[in-house]
Amino acid sequence: MDTQKGSHWKRLILAGLVAVLLVAIPLSIAGTNSEPPAYANAYERVMAEDGFIYGIKVPWADGNLYACDIGAGQLPWNNKAQFSLTKWTEILTNCKAIGFNCVSIWLFEQAEGLVVNEAGEVMGVQEEFMTNLEILLDLATSMDINLMVTFQPHLSFAMYSYSPEYYTRFTQWAFDPLIRQQYLDRVVDPICALLENYRDHVVAVDVYAEPEGDVAGRLGNVYQPYGTTWENMADHIRAVGAKVREALPGIPVVACSGWQGFENLRRGLYNELGLDLIGMDIYNDYGDVRYDTTNTKKYESLKDLRLTKPAIVSEFGAISSKNWSDFFQTQTTLGMYESAREAGYVGAFYWMYGYPSSSESLTLVGPSGNFRPVVGGIRMMISQNQKDRSGDTSLLDQPAMLYNTDVLNIRWLGSRNVDHYRVERTEDMTNWTIIADNLDPTTVDPGTYLCTYQDQSAVPKVEYHYRVTAVDFDGGTKTSEPSAGLIMKKLFCTPEENAVGDPGFESGVMPVTSGDVPGQFVVYGSAADSGQWGLTTEGVHEGNYALYVHGSGSWALGMYEVYDLKPNTEYTFTMWVKASSSGSDNSAWGVLENWSWNLMPIQHFIYDGEWRYYTIDFRTGAAGNNYRFYFGDGGGDFLFDDMYCFEK
Repeated sequence: MDTQKGSHWKRLILAGLVAVLLVAIPLSIAGTNSEPPAYANAYERVMAEDGFIYGIKVPWADGNLYACDIGAGQLPWNNKAQFSLTKWTEILTNCKAIGFNCVSIWLFEQAEGLVVNEAGEVMGVQEEFMTNLEILLDLATSMDINLMVTFQPHLSFAMYSYSPEYYTRFTQWAFDPLIRQQYLDRVVDPICALLENYRDHVVAVDVYAEPEGDVAGRLGNVYQPYGTTWENMADHIRAVGAKVREALPGIPVVACSGWQGFENLRRGLYNELGLDLIGMDIYNDYGDVRYDTTNTKKYESLKDLRLTKPAIVSEFGAISSKNWSDFFQTQTTLGMYESAREAGYVGAFYWMYGYPSSSESLTLVGPSGNFRPVVGGIRMMISQNQKDRSGDTSLLDQPAMLYNTDVLNIRWLGSRNVDHYRVERTEDMTNWTIIADNLDPTTVDPGTYLCTYQDQSAVPKVEYHYRVTAVDFDGGTKTSEPSAGLIMKKLFCTPEENAVGDPGFESGVMPVTSGDVPGQFVVYGSAADSGQWGLTTEGVHEGNYALYVHGSGSWALGMYEVYDLKPNTEYTFTMWVKASSSGSDNSAWGVLENWSWNLMPIQHFIYDGEWRYYTIDFRTGAAGNNYRFYFGDGGGDFLFDDMYCFEK
């Protein structure tokens, strides 16, 4: 909980950091034409419009869906496809809102989607994989999302650790010419035939990400006891690249170095592969692409690497993957993008979009499921680049609607130099109604441009679309694109459906102050110590009782324990809260799973003395089906009533 202290100042520092780094971005004003020019490919279009590929890596949709998010995986724990159109829609919607002009996706991590027999012969691609990939490509195209499609990331870590025999079986195409030909004919050909239908949105095809991971010896992962030779891997990359170029003429072919620092590039190994772009992974804590993982400067410009083709930073991030400082992440991320432009790269891809259960800090999505402050910094950086290229000298940015599922949690990326926001909604996409005007930015934006608003006047079963207008101090405006349709979701259930016992405290039984008591509300911290809590009959939401808590110090904590939820199941938790008095910025509520402090989406209380409902969705794990719903407070008076937990 100590990380919450001083959060106000941290947010001010982050906002200042973003402003300072944005000033350093060089201007590059593009000319304008009366008619949009024709481009040979998506890569050419992106470079003409933005001058740089602002990329994001989405190697898999979620940690729970690793190596099975498009088709079935090969190992016992992921051998069924877990494709989620909803999850991919969420990811791509948010990537577009942030401003990324290219999303990098992986196809065959851990040989996902491939059909390989016991002898290691490649038989083809799973039919289900092809169907789901087509759905994903349709989605990206409909949203005008550009993709870099990676055929094969290295297999070394997960496959070999499971079984050396398994690893050899699924990598024979790297060293056996006959099986490589099967891979070309039965995998590369059908994938390219599908991609041909989407070529206007395919920026590049990455034939191999981090090939050194499957190479033994000094040119690969030096100390591993497995893998093929660099000569075999180079033959594979050249063969796949030639097949892609034949099937998809005009679309750039790339392979990306992931081991050996910059040395394999200096050796000229990637100059010999017949590539159109050369990629390299760069990780350091300095926030500069010219430094290696030891934070040592290795070159002054790309000329030092003697590359014969344009270069992209195929992955980047901090080497300290356990450093969860938001300030550190924002500083290094914006620094990497800026230094990549200065060094002469044509693009850079941040590792990675992420998911709440990720153990590494190099993610845009934090443990709570919400975006981290770096997202606002990236959005403002890209917005400034677009302004510079178009000649727009205003300081106001266009708000961008994020993926939303709930009228009580309408989220958007805000603007600099904003005086106030205006929120509108419509039921027919024609007639717009203002539901909030003169909305003070400080009430919706914690200082990171990640804005949230609750539409408490929405009516159940009615579909609404929302848009947000930023108004500057001179009356200038910029309005977001409309959101997708939102319907107020189910907020309560029958007693038989409810996993919460005594949801409205109608038994009159007082909560306890400590211990693991199934099915009871537990009060901890300063409220429990001072006795400033209990049941009340005054001002309840419904029925005879509500729970009263006064938080007089830092983090008075309450929990409600729910046991025996179904594994791998989507649930909704809803509670009614009346928050009064002065609450600190720390006031929040969320979910804890089995005391692991694996926080799920958190919402801040609104201190207006009105009953408001707060709700979050979550998915239970394979084994962890006992949950504690908690709230934390730095000061204020609360009433809690009518809690529901039910299957979606």
